[in-house]
Amino acid sequence: MSEKIPFLEMFTAVRRNRELSDAVEGWVILSAAIDKGQRSARIEIEGAQGAGANLLQEAQEYVCRAYGLNSVKLVTSEPRQPVPPKSVPAAEPVSGGVDDAFARTQAIREAALKNITRAVPSSQEKKATKDHGKVIFGHVVKKKPVPMGELALDMGTVVVEGDVFAVDHRELKKRNAWVVAFDVTDYTGSVRVSKFITAEENAKSIVDGVKKGQRLIIQGRLNLDRFYGDMVLEPVSIMEGSKQMRQDLAAEKRV
Repeated sequence: MSEKIPFLEMFTAVRRNRELSDAVEGWVILSAAIDKGQRSARIEIEGAQGAGANLLQEAQEYVCRAYGLNSVKLVTSEPRQPVPPKSVPAAEPVSGGVDDAFARTQAIREAALKNITRAVPSSQEKKATKDHGKVIFGHVVKKKPVPMGELALDMGTVVVEGDVFAVDHRELKKRNAWVVAFDVTDYTGSVRVSKFITAEENAKSIVDGVKKGQRLIIQGRLNLDRFYGDMVLEPVSIMEGSKQMRQDLAAEKRV
């Protein structure tokens, strides 16, 4: 690779995840080694010196799922001295020093990770109010929900409200992370809600807070998830909804 390529230009699918896209905006690719047989990639990037290990893992996981790869390894590199465009040499893969770079920037990485990935509701947000139920993840959702039967990928960020009818969370112990996943329906349609969450983002708030049969209001972005092979909703906020009691309006009461 003879020139630097913005990370988001090579892996455009990452733009579907707004939080992750914002976090990797300044990354550029210096070199990439692709093994088609193993469906793996080793990518050297610049501009990610302040990124935490969990952010790198999230980016690797997302690229794997979006492009059907078995593994992706992102290797950070120190910024290189600029040279005239006509004499830019081919980038060489990093041979070492990654651990030292991580050690030198530990404080910066931790601060950056808190600013980028914080999605845990505050104690005030978690309190129930007259108009809103308890916030499980993110912030209070104020927009009106869209019928699930009308959902389409090009709608981007939406709000839905429905009942949870299946829960399928997966813990990734080696990555110290979770893939939270559950299905909701409003009886006009249904959608799977799924998100890769690192331990720092407190995945337990969703794992412990979302139960089968629960009424939820969810705000998130619609993505095409190749892992599930279907459209999924990646949540930015989840809060409890109010279940409406069915009323018997018949002249002759059934009960």
